[in-house]
Amino acid sequence: MGGDSGGRRLHAFRSLAGNRALLSVLAAYVMFILAEYAAWIAMLVYAYSRGGAAIAGLVAVAQLVPAAVVAPLAASLADRRSPVFLLAGGYGAQAAAMAGTAVAIIAGAPLAAYAAAVVASTAVTTTRPAQSVVIPSVAAIPDQLTAANVVAGWLEAAGAAACATYPPASRNTGERRSARDAANGATTAAGTNCATATSPAMAAPPRL
Repeated sequence: MGGDSGGRRLHAFRSLAGNRALLSVLAAYVMFILAEYAAWIAMLVYAYSRGGAAIAGLVAVAQLVPAAVVAPLAASLADRRSPVFLLAGGYGAQAAAMAGTAVAIIAGAPLAAYAAAVVASTAVTTTRPAQSVVIPSVAAIPDQLTAANVVAGWLEAAGAAACATYPPASRNTGERRSARDAANGATTAAGTNCATATSPAMAAPPRL
């Protein structure tokens, strides 16, 4: 029985490899995870270097409160509107906001950097609810849906662990490098998912 179970799991992952739209969604998601955590670390390092623990705490709260308010609205919107539009639009907003954060840090404009980071953290709330609707809509068979959900969990854990092991630098060169990495990751995620949104497989309405 153990062999049958292992064979079924292997078949599920093999079936996932044949769904290009689903793979594109997952590829965008791994970039999103890396960008999300990289931007969070970059802003805390930058805020701490500017004003110590107090400023870093205020910036963290400023990012969390708007995101907490918008998250339920984003989940509702994903159910009522096109989740593909919400997913691609959310990635685009994150890319723009994280790029703005990087530019502001490099230019030495902390208030602008904090404001852009708040916009980015708010836009992040659109990704998970939209993806939870998109993945079932592009999965051709139940095995693909199961495998995609498992892989998404692996990607989240691996991305968080990878960013957690990044040694945050306290000097400006380290802050700028971290911010640029976050902006690059968000931009790649936006480009990947925009390509996914225009693929024929994503044009079909969700099967709910």
